[in-house]
Amino acid sequence: MEQITEISIKEISLSGFRNQKEHVSFALGDVNCVSGHNGTGKTTLAHAVAFVFYGVTYFGEQKADRLINSESAGCEVKIDFTDQNGVLHSLIRRRAGSKTELIFDSYTVRQEEINRFICDKDTFLCILNPFYLTSFGEVKGRELLFRNLKTVGSEQILSAMSDGFKKPLEGLNITEPAEMLTDYRAGIRRCDEQLRILETKRATLRETVQANNAECDRLNEQAEVSAATVHMLKEKQFEGLNLEDFRKRREQLSEKLTSAVNSPTAALAAALEERLKAAREREYVSKFSGDIAKLDAELSALKATYSALKEKLNKLKPGSKCPTCSVTLTDELFASAEADISSEIDRILKNANGLAETKKEMLETEQKAKQTFDRFKKDDTEKLSAELDDLRRTGDDSPEIMQREIEEIDMLLSRGLLSDEEFSELESEERNLAELEAQIKKLREYSVDAQITALNEQAAAFENNKRKYTEILASLEEYVSKRTELLAEELKMPNVSITLFEPVKTTGELKSVFRFAYKGRNYAALSLSERTAAGLEICALIRRLTGLNFPVFIDNTESVAHFDMSSLTCQTVFLRMVKNAPLSIRSMSRTPAAEELPQAS
Repeated sequence: MEQITEISIKEISLSGFRNQKEHVSFALGDVNCVSGHNGTGKTTLAHAVAFVFYGVTYFGEQKADRLINSESAGCEVKIDFTDQNGVLHSLIRRRAGSKTELIFDSYTVRQEEINRFICDKDTFLCILNPFYLTSFGEVKGRELLFRNLKTVGSEQILSAMSDGFKKPLEGLNITEPAEMLTDYRAGIRRCDEQLRILETKRATLRETVQANNAECDRLNEQAEVSAATVHMLKEKQFEGLNLEDFRKRREQLSEKLTSAVNSPTAALAAALEERLKAAREREYVSKFSGDIAKLDAELSALKATYSALKEKLNKLKPGSKCPTCSVTLTDELFASAEADISSEIDRILKNANGLAETKKEMLETEQKAKQTFDRFKKDDTEKLSAELDDLRRTGDDSPEIMQREIEEIDMLLSRGLLSDEEFSELESEERNLAELEAQIKKLREYSVDAQITALNEQAAAFENNKRKYTEILASLEEYVSKRTELLAEELKMPNVSITLFEPVKTTGELKSVFRFAYKGRNYAALSLSERTAAGLEICALIRRLTGLNFPVFIDNTESVAHFDMSSLTCQTVFLRMVKNAPLSIRSMSRTPAAEELPQAS
């Protein structure tokens, strides 16, 4: 079926609908004024149109049960209308309980079919009700507007931009410019953050170089002090000594010592020394340690048993439970139990005393054995020492004397004339000087040039990215601005403006909004008369965007002094409250005079 793009209602028939219990019909012309006192059924006609097409109220409420007359089992609404070709159609919606029947031109149809060959509910109500679109929230309102707006293609937007702004966008697939703006602003922030991090790293490296230089100066001062001390001690160390003479004397002594060590006497002395060493290193091995440990374990067990029996004995009394068999103790049983436990305690004490005596005897035997071992060890070492002393020769040719002289020469060649304290100081200062020189060398070899070069290269890359992102961002902002201008042309109305995008003051990013203004004033601050005028311009906008020419029902027209009929190019129905007047429907001319409209009072 061809889509219906124009509707002109000829007649509305109602039964069981709102305040119309019985069947009633209303004929409509091109321009109509429905007047009457409150409650006479003026708005019923607007509800009837919304109900018959979509099963909702004039305000889009889905639950339309309240539209059914309370005294009726169901309702029926029928509308006869002509389309853009002048063809007459009828649409009937019946409701009985939960069952709904929809009949179009004598054929039962589904709601989906009505939506398909007429339009969706929201678009229809935006034309029917001047206050409908302004009641939408941001998401739904923007969705409906963009659904009906002509697509503004990238080519059209780019053609409106200068070449300078177009070039950075070459190769980019611009689908969601608002998201791209957010992404590129985030990219610039990331570049700035990385540049700050890199600059911090470079500053840290520069500080490290300065600290290293300062540390080198400090270490050099310490090294100079150590070097001076080392120089002074070394000058004193061998002052006045003929080291060559001492080296020759050591060589002679070494040759004589070698000959003496290789003699039979030396071999015998070496054997005696080994025996003497072995005798001195002999240690006593106890034969009773295991038995003593076993006795200690037995005594410990007896002690634990003794403590447990004593605790039982202390808790035992006539009338209590026996700790062994849980029998209640009579006087006779108490005496028996007490005697048994006491007997066991005496036995344990006897055993413990026996074990203690055995342990005492073992310890005494152990002590005597140890004393005997120590006496024999002393006798052996004294005898071997005497034999070794007899074997050793006295005089300058003694190996021991030669060895001592060699050691003294070695001490002189290494320490010179320095005291123990001075030689220790020399060794300490030499080690300290070596460490200082190593530290200084390491610090001097440490270079940050390569690191700084790498950081500079990274910074250049981020700077380049930031510059590229900034250029793209500026072009995207111009893109969005041109798109907004083109969209604004589509949404242009005589007095009403619609704001769909708004920059965030802190970030400059665009956020989605859905806001109306009338003659520069916020919609929320308008009077009813001004809201009505604004709503009619919005209805005209929706008709223009969609190409649909459907009726508009204007409620509360008694508050409006004048209507601009230039925007009312569709079938128009004025709903006007007239105090104490019955319901009345009257057709008028397209440009009615003020006196043609019924007065509110």
